[in-house]
Amino acid sequence: MLDLILFTLNLMFLSIISIIKTIIIVITIIIFIFHGIFAIIVIISKLFFMINILFVYIKEFIDIEYA
Repeated sequence: MLDLILFTLNLMFLSIISIIKTIIIVITIIIFIFHGIFAIIVIISKLFFMINILFVYIKEFIDIEYA
């Protein structure tokens, strides 16, 4: 009887550990996905910022040249 109780406790413990591992893996994957999306958004915004600065420089250059 004691063996059966220990066996069921052991199975419960193993299943709890596997559930916790699965939750940790899922959370890690979600964090990586959101981190990737955030990095892409930051890169695109920096690119637009650079293009904006470039256009401002070109506009200033044209204003200086043809004033």
